[in-house]
Formats: sequence, C-alpha cells, structure tokens
Amino acid sequence: MAEKKSAKELFKDYVPEIMTYDPATESGKTAITPTSHLSEEERLRDDLIRLKTKEEAEKAAGGRNIEELLQNYVPEVMYYDPQVDGGDEHLIREELLSEKERLKDVITRLKQKNRGDRKVRR
Repeated sequence: MAEKKSAKELFKDYVPEIMTYDPATESGKTAITPTSHLSEEERLRDDLIRLKTKEEAEKAAGGRNIEELLQNYVPEVMYYDPQVDGGDEHLIREELLSEKERLKDVITRLKQKNRGDRKVRR
C-alpha cells in the first residue's frame, strides 16, 4: 500500500509555468511557439511511450485500421422497456407540470378577485 503524502511533499518540485498573454497569438495570426522546450531525453521518452501505446493498439486490433474494423459493423436495434429503463419518470414530470399550471391559474384568479375593479399600474 502506498504511503500517504502531504500536498507539500507532492508539489515540492513543482515550478509553475509563466504564461504571457499575446493578443496576436491568441487570435491565431502567429504560430504558437512553446516557451519551455523538452530535453532530448524527455522527448525520446515521450516518443517511446507513444510508440508503445500505438503498437499495443495495433496489436489489439490485429493490425487493422478503424475503417477495416467498422466496415461490417451493423448497429444493434435497442428496444425501450419502461420497467428496465425507468419509464415512469416522464409521467411524474408531466404531473408536476400540470399541477404547476393549475396552481398558476388558481393564483391568477385569486389575484383578479382580490384586485376587483382596480386597474394595475405599471
């Protein structure tokens, strides 16, 4: 089991990257150049990781690309079952909305009755 470390221990070597805002870069008129460059060792390590994951993906797919894998794909027809899919939720919503409409009408009638012959000024 791994030992628990505090946030100070976890982030003691962290150095935040200084971000500068350049409107020309943000609008896409100039190419974005990274401010921090990877060392050759880090670049090789990243390339190796990418290569290994690509090889594993190709091995899992049998060396075929996505078009070949999906060429004979036929989507399965799925049927709606209210007991499995929780089909009564829309009924509860409809009940609540109809009750809301009914209460709005009741309140409107009560306000009109209370107001009587007076005009509303806005």
